[in-house]
Order: sequence, then C-alpha cells, then structure tokens
Amino acid sequence: MKPITITLGSTEHGSRTFDVEQDGKVCDGLCWDEMLGQIIALTFPTFRVQPGGEMYPMKTPEEWKAYRARRFRGEAEPTQPSSSDDVVF
Repeated sequence: MKPITITLGSTEHGSRTFDVEQDGKVCDGLCWDEMLGQIIALTFPTFRVQPGGEMYPMKTPEEWKAYRARRFRGEAEPTQPSSSDDVVF
C-alpha cells in the first residue's frame, strides 16, 4: 500500500479542513468524517463507494486547478465510462 499523508488546513473563514494525499494525488478541504471515510476507502480497496475506489476524487494539484476552473466557468466535468462491475456492495 502506498503511504497516505493527512495535512491539517484551514479555510479563509478559519474553519479547519483536512487534505488527504497519496501517490501525488490529493483530495483537499475535507471535514473530519469525510477524511476518515476517504482513508478507509483508500486503505481497503474492496470497500468501494464509487467506481475507482475512493469516496472523494483524488487528483493532482494541476487536475484540481483545471477542475475548479471548469466549475467556475459552469462547464460540465468530462465523464468516464463505468461498468457495474466496478461497484462492490
């Protein structure tokens, strides 16, 4: 298993957030329970909430920047083909 790094951050309003990083990808701005769920999903790959294995998207900083720029402009996120075989209940 690849190491997982948890960093404590804060918003511009002073709220505490958590950033989860693994293998150069990060999911930032998570609250306590979101961070715990993300760690569990990354640690136990058979516990899949979404296709891909993580509860919240893990993206590189560049991918997050592009994603947030698209959202700001009101553009839709590109979709990826998925299979029902990817989801484990």
